[in-house]
Amino acid sequence: MVEHVDKVTEDTWNNLSKTQAYSGVQKYVELVDRAVLETAIGDKSWSKARQDAIDELVQTGVPTVTSGNTGRTESVATAAERNTRTAVARMSGDITLQTAKQNGITLVLVSAHYGARPSHAVWQGKVYSIVGKTDKYDDFYTATEYGTMLGLCGINCRHSFSAFAEGMHNPYEGKDYSDPKRYQDEQQQRAMERKIRYLRRKKKALQEQGKADKTD
Repeated sequence: MVEHVDKVTEDTWNNLSKTQAYSGVQKYVELVDRAVLETAIGDKSWSKARQDAIDELVQTGVPTVTSGNTGRTESVATAAERNTRTAVARMSGDITLQTAKQNGITLVLVSAHYGARPSHAVWQGKVYSIVGKTDKYDDFYTATEYGTMLGLCGINCRHSFSAFAEGMHNPYEGKDYSDPKRYQDEQQQRAMERKIRYLRRKKKALQEQGKADKTD
């Protein structure tokens, strides 16, 4: 795992989480990178590493970050959760591909789940070739857009994939995972959860401010 991180980042620990889209918040990049590294080498669970980074960011006065690409401002909790989850998933995927190729494996099976976003539902649950399109299998990278922000193992993607060989059973084959309503419901639920977390943080900040005012 550490060797892979070293290779991917060209012998530097800088920006493991690929958060260069966030402008002017070097501390955010540093702490999210640390969370990714701690998860990668097994020092902490993803949830623990992520929460530690969020807590330190809030304590050091970085409550929000702004994307340099979209101009969208969001809480460090929302951004850090997404960035660390995405980075760890991509790192795991890269290692799966590297191991498969080293062992002469040319096929991978992509997972499937209900409520997948429409653009992901079209390629989930299928077997792909990682060495280019064949008569039987589509090219993994082209079909799933692996390595891009909106593709497999990209932003907020919950899919994974594993090595596959001819003759193995595909547990997703023949099942209908299409459920557009569930996808919309989950999006609404996540929006409400983000709102609740924001209100809790605001309440805590106001309480802390009230305590500080009393001591002045």
